Amino acid sequence: MIRKNSASKRKNDWITKTTIKEIKKREKAWIHYKKTESTTQYRAYKGIGNRVTQLIRKDKEDYQKRLVSRFRDNPKRFYGYMRRMRAVKTVVSNIDMKNGRQTESDGETAEELCRYFSEVFVKEGSWEEEKDLNVTSANLSISLTETAVLKALNKLKSDKSPGPDNIHPKLLHEVAAEVVRPLTLIFQKSVSEGILPNDWKKANITPIYKKRIKK
Repeated sequence: MIRKNSASKRKNDWITKTTIKEIKKREKAWIHYKKTESTTQYRAYKGIGNRVTQLIRKDKEDYQKRLVSRFRDNPKRFYGYMRRMRAVKTVVSNIDMKNGRQTESDGETAEELCRYFSEVFVKEGSWEEEKDLNVTSANLSISLTETAVLKALNKLKSDKSPGPDNIHPKLLHEVAAEVVRPLTLIFQKSVSEGILPNDWKKANITPIYKKRIKK
């Protein structure tokens, strides 16, 4: 019987190419041993196996060190790794609905959470901008340069989700040099006229379940 240690089935993307090569060597050594039942082949297999164990341990330690060192720039990846390492997973299975019964699927749970949050949110009436309201100030001076806008674009986190405009942050990050000029002009016009476009006031809000009573 062939041991199921195929590198193609691995779930850990932090394993290096060097370790993958050694894993394949270990698999071949195991096949040779099963064919010959030779003590020499078994020792060769054990030697490669020990080396693979050390390499995997080192790869894992190096990956964890990188996560910690880059925590400030990418906390999402760090917390994602920590959640995967937890033995006990926190899930939302069933919550009590308004009609007295419990949800039976993830879809029902999501709909019930949306319904609840939509009820507790404050619903404000329509607001119309006053035509004669001077929203600018002679003492207010804001300088928006292409350098500042380019710096902000380069700091965008490519693993974040897009907003209501469906423009992914990764796209803006990749084409920052091409779009910095038009974006700077738009920002300068908004500041000089004291007008914030309606599209900039929109946001995608998603309720997230926390560890409390499921009601």
